[in-house]
Amino acid sequence: MNISNIFNIGKSGLLISQYALSVTAHNVANADTAGYNRQDVTIDTSAPHFIGGEWIGSGVQIGDISRSYDSFLQLQAHNETARRGTYDAMSSSMKRVEDVFNENVSGVSTAMQDFFNAWDEVASGPEGRPQRISLIETANMLSARVNDMSTRLTDYRQSVNNELSNSVAEVNDLVAGIYRSNRLIAENGASPDLLDERERTINKLSEYMQLNRFEDEDGLVTVVVSGQSLVMPQAYSSLEVTPDSEGMYDIKVANTGDMLNFDNITGGKLKGQIAVRDTSIPDYLDQLDTMAYSLMTEVNALHSTGYGLDGKTGRSFFIQPAAVADSAANMRVFISGANEVAAASTSGGLPGNSAMAKSISDLQSQTLVSGSTYTDYYRTLVSQVGMDAAAANRDLEATDIVMFQLNSRMQEKSGVSLDEEASNIIRFQRSYEAAAKIIQTADQLFETILNLR
Repeated sequence: MNISNIFNIGKSGLLISQYALSVTAHNVANADTAGYNRQDVTIDTSAPHFIGGEWIGSGVQIGDISRSYDSFLQLQAHNETARRGTYDAMSSSMKRVEDVFNENVSGVSTAMQDFFNAWDEVASGPEGRPQRISLIETANMLSARVNDMSTRLTDYRQSVNNELSNSVAEVNDLVAGIYRSNRLIAENGASPDLLDERERTINKLSEYMQLNRFEDEDGLVTVVVSGQSLVMPQAYSSLEVTPDSEGMYDIKVANTGDMLNFDNITGGKLKGQIAVRDTSIPDYLDQLDTMAYSLMTEVNALHSTGYGLDGKTGRSFFIQPAAVADSAANMRVFISGANEVAAASTSGGLPGNSAMAKSISDLQSQTLVSGSTYTDYYRTLVSQVGMDAAAANRDLEATDIVMFQLNSRMQEKSGVSLDEEASNIIRFQRSYEAAAKIIQTADQLFETILNLR
C-alpha cells in the first residue's frame, strides 16, 4: 500500500464531507419552504484495490441524494386538499348567499308582515283612502324586496360562474407547469428539487379538482382527472369553458372536446363552485319563486272577486305570473289607485264592506305554500340557507383538522428537523477535519521520504 492511496482516501473523505455539509446546509435553508422534502446523502464505499495479496480499501464515494418522501402520505394529502378545496369554495360562497338573506339587508320578512298588516288596516277602515294608499305602498315595497333578493341571487350565481372560468384558467397554468417540470426532469434527471417543485404544483392542482397521478420508471408523471389525461410525459391538455343556454359554463377538455364529468370528481374548488352555482342557488331561487307565485296567485284569486271603491270587480292585485319560474324576479303590483283596492265582497256594501280585505289578511295564517304559512315558509328557507352555510363551515373546519394531522405526519417523515441538521453539521465537520488530518499526515509522510538521504 503506497502513501498516495492514503492521500486519495483522505481526499475522498474530505470531498464527501464537504458534499454532505452542502446538502445539510440546503436542508437548513429550506426548513420553512412549503412542500420541501428533506434530502439525504447516500455514501458508498469505493471499490477496493488488490495490493500485495490483500484487498485494501480506497475510501468513499457518493451514492446519490435521496428525498425523504412518502407516496402514500402524499396521495392522502392530494385527496384531502381536494376535499378542503370543495368545502372552502362552498363555505365562502354560502357566506355571501347568507348575506343576501340577512333580514337587515333583504327585509322580506318584515315587508311581508307589513303587507298583511296593511290589509288588516284596510279591513278595519275600508272607507279611508290613506289605508288603501298605504297598502299599495307596502305591496310595492314587498315586491321590490322580493325582486331585489331574486336579482342578487341571480347576480351572485353569475359571479360564481365567472369565478369558475377564472379557476379553469388557473388550472390550465398549473397543468402547463406540471408538464414543464416533466420535461425538465426528462432532460436533466430526477433531481430532488425538481421533483419537489413538480409535487408542489400537483398539490396546488388538487385544490381545484380531485386527481390521480401515475409515475413511470423515468420519474415522469401522468395526471388524470375524471378519466381524462391532462398531463402526460410528452404532452398536456388544457381545459376550456363553453356557455350553455343559460350562459353557465361547461368545462371541457380542449383537445378532445369531451365534457369533464364532475359526477366522477369527488372534490376540489371547481366541484364546490359548481355545487353552489348549479344546486344551492337554483334551489333557493326555486323556493323564493314558489312563495312569490303562491302569494300573488292567492291574493289575486280573492281580489279579482272583490269590489273597489269605484264599484268595479275582476281586477288582479298583482300582475299574475304565467309560471312559477321567475315569479320572484317579476313580482309587480297591478293596481295603482286607492279606488282599485277591492276591499268589499259585494258592490252593495260599498264603501263600508271590508269582507274581502279581511279574507286577504287572513291568508297570512293559512298553510297555502308547501303546507306552511308564508311567514313559516320563508323562515324555513332562511333557516335552510343558514344551515347549509353552517354545514359548509363545519366540513371545512373538520377537513382543516385532518389536514393539520396529515401535515404533521408528513413533517415527521419528510420535514427538516433543525436539531437533527445541527447534529449532522457537527458530525460532517468532524469528518471533514479528520479527512483533512489524513491528508496532512500523508503529506508529512511524503515529506519524510523526500528528506531521506
